[in-house]
Amino acid sequence: MDQLANENAWASISAIAEVSIEDCKLAWKNARERYVKERRLSTKIPSGSAPYIVKWPFYSLCNFLDNAIKQRKSKCENIPTRSHASFGLKFEKCFRTIGNIKKVSETVEEWQEMIIDEDGNVLPAEEDNIDNYQLESDQELINISEQDAQPSTSKELPTTLGVKRNQQSQQQQTIKKLRIERNDHQKKTKNKENAIQSLVENNVMVGESIHGLVKMLNDEKSSEVSEEDMYFGKSI
Repeated sequence: MDQLANENAWASISAIAEVSIEDCKLAWKNARERYVKERRLSTKIPSGSAPYIVKWPFYSLCNFLDNAIKQRKSKCENIPTRSHASFGLKFEKCFRTIGNIKKVSETVEEWQEMIIDEDGNVLPAEEDNIDNYQLESDQELINISEQDAQPSTSKELPTTLGVKRNQQSQQQQTIKKLRIERNDHQKKTKNKENAIQSLVENNVMVGESIHGLVKMLNDEKSSEVSEEDMYFGKSI
């Protein structure tokens, strides 16, 4: 159970920091070792020596480790428990402040080259998959709020990778639904345009037929009048 809780905690931290679990563990190991070193130098000062001034700018951010280090040193088993949410938020602040996110650009680029299908499975961004999902077109269908991208300040359990993938799956389903509605609307609009065009063409044909009929009647009437006038003229 402790192992499962540990894995879930690292998965939550990885989701918050947006880097791989291995990179999170490495950054945390380096930060903790540096804190222990600076703490030892500041507490174990030889007699007659000047006080040691801690120059590491992130020392105060890691002070929440002080009690755990004291307890472990004294071999006390009654170590105070800390919730994963509190630990995750403190680690997120420390990790983001140090700026180690910039050192894992290759991992970030690898993630950017992958897409999530409707079942939450990670797929390589091959050309067929990109064409199927129409990633560039889909961005025009749904507006993602910038506030959603900001880290949460609540003390609830950080979002796990499973929940994040579920959210991505729901987003893909929403995009698929909107794309179907858009295609149906375009199809209906095209059918209406074709119907209107056909109606206009039929009306033009009817108008031409009526015009031809009227012209023919006028020609016949004019011809009859001319013959009567000629007969009347001859009789005179």
